[in-house]
Amino acid sequence: MYNRLLTKSFNNKIKSQFISEDILINALEDCYKNCAFSTFMYVFHNYNSQESIDKTNSANCIGLSMYIEKYLYTRYNIISFLIPATIPNKYKSPGFLEISHTALAIPLNENIIYIVDPAFYFLNPIKVDKNIMTCSTVFSKSIYKYEQSENLKEYTTIDIIESCPGILHQDMQFNQYQTISKDTYYAKSYYKDDINDYWYYFLTEIINPDQAISSFFIPIKKYPFIVTTIIDNNGICKMNIYIKFTDNGLNIKDVFGNTTSYDFTNIDLLKEKIKNLDLYPFLVNNILDYLHTFKNRSLAF
Repeated sequence: MYNRLLTKSFNNKIKSQFISEDILINALEDCYKNCAFSTFMYVFHNYNSQESIDKTNSANCIGLSMYIEKYLYTRYNIISFLIPATIPNKYKSPGFLEISHTALAIPLNENIIYIVDPAFYFLNPIKVDKNIMTCSTVFSKSIYKYEQSENLKEYTTIDIIESCPGILHQDMQFNQYQTISKDTYYAKSYYKDDINDYWYYFLTEIINPDQAISSFFIPIKKYPFIVTTIIDNNGICKMNIYIKFTDNGLNIKDVFGNTTSYDFTNIDLLKEKIKNLDLYPFLVNNILDYLHTFKNRSLAF
């Protein structure tokens, strides 16, 4: 299940390119409009992240970063790099290795590098400036919480993240599978309301993200789920539909924060419900087909 993390420096690949924060903000918004965070294609079709995001516009953190990587290159000829990251304690599960996440680094030049993280629903990028090494402030959306207000100034679901750059003065070995090399720059990040629960983005290219991360992430997160997002009237992403399979059936959470559970004995009730679920193009099969498959797999064990 665990494989060695492979990375390489992208310093010698950096060329000055025109990037504005507005371009990166628009790229994130496009991702939230058109993509879903999902593990369905990995679990039921054995897709890798590239196949999942290309064929269904749905994937885990790796595929979402790949979507923005392609978006930036296709529209603006901007070159970017997938990078490894740790995660906050609140997102960890038993069995996770320390590096269990992927984001995207976009170099402006050899000294300034931006980082976007669509899986954490960033609204703007981290800015790492190697010359001044000052912290930057990022806003992210807590999409699983229902936002009561329509006034942006009164939102309670936008989190503030502080991100501070640094450089490794020696190799950082997390475990037998994961080591980040000396002289690698990083961005140490934390939510402003919990400064002790921090995580790192490492400014080095990850070569084998699915082998190094999806290989354990998918089996540990064994219950398939999908989260779709839309853009509200203030241009901020919010959850549209969240579906997660359980041992007994599935849960559906709607845009208003209401959760309904369906167990295997009342699957027929879903037939009317799913007619109104906008899950195109994120799934290959009908959600009921996946549920029957999941039920049969569960019974087999």
